[in-house]
Amino acid sequence: MFQPPSESEIFSDVSEAIRHFGHLPENSAFWLSTVLSQLWLANPERTVIQIGEPLEAGELAKLNLPRWTTIGCEAWEKLSDQGRSFRLEGFVPTITRAMRRWHLNRDHQKMRRCLARGFPFEHIEVIATIPFAYCRDVQSLFGKKFESAQSLPTLPVGTCDCDQCFCRYRPASGFENLNDVTK
Repeated sequence: MFQPPSESEIFSDVSEAIRHFGHLPENSAFWLSTVLSQLWLANPERTVIQIGEPLEAGELAKLNLPRWTTIGCEAWEKLSDQGRSFRLEGFVPTITRAMRRWHLNRDHQKMRRCLARGFPFEHIEVIATIPFAYCRDVQSLFGKKFESAQSLPTLPVGTCDCDQCFCRYRPASGFENLNDVTK
């Protein structure tokens, strides 16, 4: 059964995402890590903005936000000036990046364990799930077959400058083609 991360497990990914976008002050990383660990399975990109008492119509008007906006006071106060200029979208890229990085780290650990056991596949490849949506440095990994746990690179690569990493690990059995089985 899937277990969402604890705040300590997601903290470094949240901190990195906050530094990357600047939509939240760095001192809100612990707060967002705690909230994410509690809301992980409840569409956190949208649920986080509703934390705290909802801003009332007069407050929304003062902030130049549409009257149908639903954002909690606590969530609004956590946004940096830059994050507020994005309005409600200030949280979304930060949370999405942190969650994606956590999933990639978890997949990396899982793939390393499988390679160490030699089962259920022979090697792992790195692929981009969206064509041309990858950083320059990961290109050198495409087409390579990683056959040992030690050789498997961490995603996203350390120099990745993409807002979201759409690369992933693809396990391969060595029988990519059904004809290979009969040879």
